[in-house]
Amino acid sequence: PCKGGKPPCMGGGTWKKVEEIRHQTGMKEIYQKRKETIERVFADGKEKHGMRYTQYRGLAKVTMELTLLFACMNLKKLAIWKWRKGGLRNPCSFVWIFEPIYFYIKFKMVPGASHQEPFCLQSEPVS
Repeated sequence: PCKGGKPPCMGGGTWKKVEEIRHQTGMKEIYQKRKETIERVFADGKEKHGMRYTQYRGLAKVTMELTLLFACMNLKKLAIWKWRKGGLRNPCSFVWIFEPIYFYIKFKMVPGASHQEPFCLQSEPVS
């Protein structure tokens, strides 16, 4: 590990090993595919969604912001994909996208929530 309580860094001969692997046969195609897909996501995030700067301070808040940002980018990608495949008549009808999010929040993130008991985010009890 690096000094000063920082996370482990890549030192020694690690970068040399990475470069050796990158220049092996067949790796050029893999890196080309990565450039087209993965790095494009980060470029779009920086250019179109304000990912160059953060509005929050602290690792937890920045992590929350980026998680929400990438979730929105994935929803947008899913809606465009679904629309192009012909499964979505109106590209503005995003209601079907939020159903998986609802179930994720309901069953994974809310403590004590189960499949039988629905939850409600109201301030007063339901009568």
